[in-house]
Amino acid sequence: MIPINELKKGGFWIRLFATWVDCIIIYMVLTGIFYLLLFTSTYVYFPFNFTFFVVGITYSATLIALKGRTIGKYLLGLTVENSDGTRLSFFKSILRETVLKIFSGVVLFLGFFWIGFSKKKTAWHDYLCKSKVIQTGVNRKF
Repeated sequence: MIPINELKKGGFWIRLFATWVDCIIIYMVLTGIFYLLLFTSTYVYFPFNFTFFVVGITYSATLIALKGRTIGKYLLGLTVENSDGTRLSFFKSILRETVLKIFSGVVLFLGFFWIGFSKKKTAWHDYLCKSKVIQTGVNRKF
Protein backbone atom coordinates (compact mmCIF):
# COMPACT_ATOMS: atom_id res chain seq x y z
CA MET A 1 0.00 0.00 0.00
CA ILE A 2 1.30 3.42 -0.95
CA PRO A 3 1.42 6.00 1.85
CA ILE A 4 -1.18 8.78 1.53
CA ASN A 5 1.38 11.54 1.12
CA GLU A 6 2.95 9.78 -1.89
CA LEU A 7 -0.25 9.34 -3.94
CA LYS A 8 -0.12 11.12 -7.25
CA LYS A 9 -3.17 13.18 -8.17
CA GLY A 10 -4.89 12.64 -11.50
CA GLY A 11 -4.21 15.66 -13.68
CA PHE A 12 -6.33 17.36 -16.33
CA TRP A 13 -5.17 15.47 -19.44
CA ILE A 14 -5.35 11.95 -18.02
CA ARG A 15 -8.81 12.63 -16.57
CA LEU A 16 -9.97 14.07 -19.89
CA PHE A 17 -8.68 11.00 -21.72
CA ALA A 18 -10.41 8.66 -19.22
CA THR A 19 -13.70 10.50 -19.81
CA TRP A 20 -13.14 10.25 -23.56
CA VAL A 21 -12.64 6.46 -23.28
CA ASP A 22 -15.86 6.18 -21.27
CA CYS A 23 -17.74 8.22 -23.88
CA ILE A 24 -16.45 5.95 -26.67
CA ILE A 25 -17.63 2.86 -24.76
CA ILE A 26 -21.09 4.33 -24.15
CA TYR A 27 -21.32 5.52 -27.77
CA MET A 28 -20.45 2.06 -29.13
CA VAL A 29 -23.03 0.32 -26.92
CA LEU A 30 -25.79 2.81 -27.78
CA THR A 31 -24.96 2.67 -31.49
CA GLY A 32 -25.24 -1.12 -31.37
CA ILE A 33 -28.62 -0.85 -29.63
CA PHE A 34 -29.76 1.75 -32.17
CA TYR A 35 -28.90 -0.44 -35.15
CA LEU A 36 -30.41 -3.49 -33.48
CA LEU A 37 -33.68 -1.57 -33.03
CA LEU A 38 -33.44 -0.17 -36.55
CA PHE A 39 -33.14 -3.60 -38.16
CA THR A 40 -35.73 -5.34 -35.96
CA SER A 41 -38.63 -2.87 -36.21
CA THR A 42 -40.22 -0.79 -38.91
CA TYR A 43 -40.39 2.44 -36.92
CA VAL A 44 -38.52 3.35 -33.80
CA TYR A 45 -37.87 6.64 -32.05
CA PHE A 46 -34.49 6.63 -30.33
CA PRO A 47 -33.48 9.97 -28.76
CA PHE A 48 -29.75 9.28 -29.02
CA ASN A 49 -28.41 12.47 -27.42
CA PHE A 50 -30.73 12.35 -24.42
CA THR A 51 -30.12 8.61 -23.99
CA PHE A 52 -26.35 9.17 -24.19
CA PHE A 53 -26.60 11.83 -21.46
CA VAL A 54 -28.73 9.70 -19.12
CA VAL A 55 -26.72 6.51 -19.67
CA GLY A 56 -23.45 8.41 -19.18
CA ILE A 57 -24.56 9.83 -15.84
CA THR A 58 -25.96 6.49 -14.67
CA TYR A 59 -22.84 4.63 -15.83
CA SER A 60 -20.35 6.91 -14.09
CA ALA A 61 -22.33 7.45 -10.89
CA THR A 62 -22.97 3.73 -10.44
CA LEU A 63 -19.43 2.55 -11.20
CA ILE A 64 -17.81 5.25 -9.08
CA ALA A 65 -20.09 4.39 -6.15
CA LEU A 66 -19.52 0.63 -6.48
CA LYS A 67 -15.89 0.40 -7.61
CA GLY A 68 -14.44 3.90 -7.25
CA ARG A 69 -13.66 4.05 -10.98
CA THR A 70 -15.24 3.78 -14.40
CA ILE A 71 -13.79 1.60 -17.15
CA GLY A 72 -11.90 4.57 -18.61
CA LYS A 73 -10.46 5.45 -15.21
CA TYR A 74 -9.57 1.80 -14.64
CA LEU A 75 -7.69 1.58 -17.95
CA LEU A 76 -5.70 4.71 -17.07
CA GLY A 77 -5.13 3.79 -13.42
CA LEU A 78 -7.31 6.45 -11.79
CA THR A 79 -9.53 6.12 -8.72
CA VAL A 80 -12.12 8.51 -7.27
CA GLU A 81 -12.33 8.61 -3.49
CA ASN A 82 -13.18 10.86 -0.59
CA SER A 83 -10.54 13.18 0.84
CA ASP A 84 -9.91 10.68 3.63
CA GLY A 85 -9.32 7.80 1.16
CA THR A 86 -12.66 6.02 1.53
CA ARG A 87 -15.01 5.18 -1.33
CA LEU A 88 -17.72 7.70 -2.25
CA SER A 89 -21.25 6.89 -1.13
CA PHE A 90 -23.89 6.34 -3.79
CA PHE A 91 -25.59 9.65 -2.97
CA LYS A 92 -22.30 11.56 -3.08
CA SER A 93 -21.40 9.85 -6.36
CA ILE A 94 -24.72 10.84 -7.94
CA LEU A 95 -24.36 14.41 -6.64
CA ARG A 96 -20.80 14.63 -8.01
CA GLU A 97 -21.67 13.22 -11.44
CA THR A 98 -24.85 15.28 -11.96
CA VAL A 99 -25.35 18.61 -10.27
CA LEU A 100 -21.73 19.37 -9.40
CA LYS A 101 -20.28 18.41 -12.81
CA ILE A 102 -22.95 20.51 -14.55
CA PHE A 103 -21.96 23.37 -12.24
CA SER A 104 -18.29 22.84 -13.21
CA GLY A 105 -19.20 23.12 -16.88
CA VAL A 106 -21.64 26.02 -16.73
CA VAL A 107 -19.10 28.83 -16.85
CA LEU A 108 -17.07 27.98 -19.96
CA PHE A 109 -15.92 24.70 -18.39
CA LEU A 110 -13.74 26.62 -15.92
CA GLY A 111 -14.56 24.09 -13.20
CA PHE A 112 -12.87 21.39 -15.26
CA PHE A 113 -9.96 23.56 -16.42
CA TRP A 114 -9.32 24.35 -12.76
CA ILE A 115 -7.73 20.87 -12.49
CA GLY A 116 -4.79 22.09 -14.55
CA PHE A 117 -4.24 25.23 -12.47
CA SER A 118 -4.77 24.03 -8.91
CA LYS A 119 -1.93 22.50 -6.93
CA LYS A 120 -4.19 19.77 -5.55
CA LYS A 121 -5.46 18.87 -9.07
CA THR A 122 -9.10 19.22 -8.02
CA ALA A 123 -12.01 20.38 -10.14
CA TRP A 124 -14.82 22.44 -8.70
CA HIS A 125 -16.99 19.35 -8.36
CA ASP A 126 -14.18 17.59 -6.48
CA TYR A 127 -13.74 20.55 -4.17
CA LEU A 128 -17.48 20.85 -3.41
CA CYS A 129 -17.89 17.09 -2.98
CA LYS A 130 -14.66 16.74 -0.97
CA SER A 131 -13.38 14.05 -3.32
CA LYS A 132 -10.11 13.48 -5.15
CA VAL A 133 -8.90 11.54 -8.17
CA ILE A 134 -5.63 9.71 -7.64
CA GLN A 135 -3.39 7.63 -9.88
CA THR A 136 -3.21 4.14 -8.46
CA GLY A 137 -1.99 2.21 -11.47
CA VAL A 138 -3.83 -0.48 -13.41
CA ASN A 139 -2.73 -3.35 -11.18
CA ARG A 140 -5.66 -2.94 -8.76
CA LYS A 141 -8.77 -5.01 -9.42
CA PHE A 142 -11.78 -3.50 -11.12
